[in-house]
Amino acid sequence: NLPVVEEKPWTKRGGGFLPADVEAEIQAKVEARTEAKKIKNYEEADAIRDALKAEHGVVLDDRSREWRVQNAGYAMAGNSAPLDDATKAEVEALVKERSQCKRDKDYGAADAIRDRLKADFDVDVDDRVREWCAGGGGGGGGYHDYERAHDDDGSNVDVAAVDQLLAERLQCKKSRMFDEADAIRDELRNVHGVSVWDREKVWRTGQGAGYQQRGGDRRGGGRKPRMQLPACGHDYACGNEGDSTSGMAVADVDDLLADRLQAKFRRDFQTADAIQQELFEKGVRVHDGLKLWRDDGSGFGDSDGAKPGRQRGSRADRSQPYERASASDAVDEAEALEIADLVARRLACKLDRDFQTADEIRETLASDYDCFVDDRSRTWAVGESNLPVVEEKPWTKRGGGFLPADVEAEIQAKVEARTEAKKIKNYEEADAIRDALKAEHGVVLDDRSREWRVQNAGYAMAGNSAPLDDATKAEVEALVKERSQCKRDKDYGAADAIRDRLKADFDVDVDDRVREWCAGGGGGGGGYHDYERAHDDDGSNVDVAAVDQLLAERLQCKKSRMFDEADAIRDELRNVHGVSVWDREKVWRTGQGAGYQQRGGDRRGGGRKPRMQLPACGHDYACGNEGDSTSGMAVADVDDLLADRLQAKFRRDFQTADAIQQELFEKGVRVHDGLKLWRDDGSGFGDSDGAKPGRQRGSRADRSQPYERASASDAVDEAEALEIADLVARRLACKLDRDFQTADEIRETLASDYDCFVDDRSRTWAVGE
Repeated sequence: NLPVVEEKPWTKRGGGFLPADVEAEIQAKVEARTEAKKIKNYEEADAIRDALKAEHGVVLDDRSREWRVQNAGYAMAGNSAPLDDATKAEVEALVKERSQCKRDKDYGAADAIRDRLKADFDVDVDDRVREWCAGGGGGGGGYHDYERAHDDDGSNVDVAAVDQLLAERLQCKKSRMFDEADAIRDELRNVHGVSVWDREKVWRTGQGAGYQQRGGDRRGGGRKPRMQLPACGHDYACGNEGDSTSGMAVADVDDLLADRLQAKFRRDFQTADAIQQELFEKGVRVHDGLKLWRDDGSGFGDSDGAKPGRQRGSRADRSQPYERASASDAVDEAEALEIADLVARRLACKLDRDFQTADEIRETLASDYDCFVDDRSRTWAVGESNLPVVEEKPWTKRGGGFLPADVEAEIQAKVEARTEAKKIKNYEEADAIRDALKAEHGVVLDDRSREWRVQNAGYAMAGNSAPLDDATKAEVEALVKERSQCKRDKDYGAADAIRDRLKADFDVDVDDRVREWCAGGGGGGGGYHDYERAHDDDGSNVDVAAVDQLLAERLQCKKSRMFDEADAIRDELRNVHGVSVWDREKVWRTGQGAGYQQRGGDRRGGGRKPRMQLPACGHDYACGNEGDSTSGMAVADVDDLLADRLQAKFRRDFQTADAIQQELFEKGVRVHDGLKLWRDDGSGFGDSDGAKPGRQRGSRADRSQPYERASASDAVDEAEALEIADLVARRLACKLDRDFQTADEIRETLASDYDCFVDDRSRTWAVGE
């Protein structure tokens, strides 16, 4: 009863002639590999993949479901416009010449040929699939690599017009004109009823055609800003908490912010950055995420080392140029310019996802110039030893499962040998070591945290636990073991009760991911947490006990979903102790990187308070009306409800906040948290997407929404329906707590005991798959 999405079939792309029987054999093996992956037989799937590469030079792209012959020539795309024989021969010769230039690493000549192909023949070259396509003539509206989905509803649609728009959108994306690309996507949806799925490289009519992949709602399909801007020409509010120190008049700030916003609408980021720099030099700080500016002498993210107002990891941050490291060996000016040009070309290739060319440029830099690039610090240096060296966190054993010392040493050596194999890209050997460790010792590896443990072993006392006397320790171990048995028996109510008793009676936390328990009280160094001091910090003297205490408090706040409090503790660690926390690596460090912020803007003073001084109305939402009000509500009444809702969110009381939002919705007021806007002119922001008004798909608030029974579910009695609903709710809670192992166990119980299946995408469950 759940919706069935037909998979896109595997297709061959690129050049490389193969006899029909060989191509059919390859296709059969590719499909056999897909079936092996479906039943989680990854060993067989990997063997098929390796055999295809060894025997036929075939490489697979699982995301696009395409295969091609490695190092083969370029082929004419199937959806290319037709060319006469003479023109086709000339194009093929130029494509071949360009390919040779790239092999010779003459990227300037290769780019010149690419531009000539486009200018003289309207031909685009796709290096990923090694195909070229003529977009003019009669080729169905230009080149693009999207196909019509096999599971759409077959509606009658102007395919030529769709192809034309898809080709235009692809060109806009290649030129980084993302607003124009979004406008074309909206035109496809609103005018033709077509949705575009970039990940699957398909378009479809019918089911899913209203899906929006980026941004809010744009009305009318026009290529314009998302809202009517205020009279000042921008949508930034003043976030001052004190008197102005810049000496600039507000009108002058408004003019510059308006000019910068218009430059961003034109995708003219160079001008926008220049205006931002001018404001910065005059003492005005701008934060794009919070939509605030301030000139009271404080900042938002300046101390992070990133450009003010720019968030780390965003597209704008990823496109920032690389700089020469201060410790680089000396080179003459001409050679430095050549290196800088190659580094810039490599960055452009990475942004275009042409990783093959980017890797070739990196190898050229290393072999021809002895130059090495550090993507993390965005620097390059002549002489590899001059780049910053970051010592890797060593692999450690976690959880229970007693092993003799010699066996544990053997496992540790194999784990490190696997790491070395991965460094030299010998993934076949690395996979073989991983599989052998699991088969021989039941060892599973976590590459992200660099931890290994014995599968299905018991729980162990964590190394940083507070000490317990023997009797208490024995009692705790018995309860932990009893809880583990309850989970195996799928008696999750009893397991939760034991977990609560362990916390209440012994101050013990249980970490199911690494299968360890830890007592947080007593003399255990400030409570339980799973962070370690990084090996590459500067060794500054710091109150480790105080740091441990704050880290343990922060972990408890995060487990309780008190994210504002957790952020305030992180700020206290940074501002008071000079310590930065790196959640992905599970480490903390002093010195280098200690100013790094992982979430949100700057909070001053370490207090647990909102990030800014709110205006007199009590909230930071602007009115985005483009027409007259239709709700009949006074602005003051809207302000009061928005202020109450914001205070509820500050308290993490989302139930009250949602109730207020629903009340506004029923009265005709739409709220959009992402744009910080409200409107009551009869239009909306994201309502047509099916998500709750003002809530963005994929947000934490959206992920925590309960699952509902699908209308097409088979009938079950009321008692069984309640049991199923309870298990579905427990599974959701486990997923929110990142306890995916228990969530998977519950899903399997639902399938085996109740014939019930859950669809995470539609957030529904149904009896009868």
